[in-house]
Amino acid sequence: ETVGVAEMVFFVGTCQAGSLEVALAAPDPDDALGEFDAAAAQRFLLSPGDQFHVPPNNTYRLENRSTEQSCKLFFCQIKPVVTQTGDLDSGSGG
Repeated sequence: ETVGVAEMVFFVGTCQAGSLEVALAAPDPDDALGEFDAAAAQRFLLSPGDQFHVPPNNTYRLENRSTEQSCKLFFCQIKPVVTQTGDLDSGSGG
């Protein structure tokens, strides 16, 4: 999944310990669709209570490696606000 200008924050609610794989990568620059670049991805195995952040302009992939327990994730998508002039506002108030 490509996040574009948004950011994603995830919290792992339930899963088998060390079984949720998250892979983060910058999109392939030669790919206009911004597809996931598996060869360049950094991978992490997560457990209940862990959290992770997907920065803007990145791609991610999630996989439950457990054959015994499903995963429950909570997430928040953070998008910049576009002002009436078409500028992006990060919401910093400055």
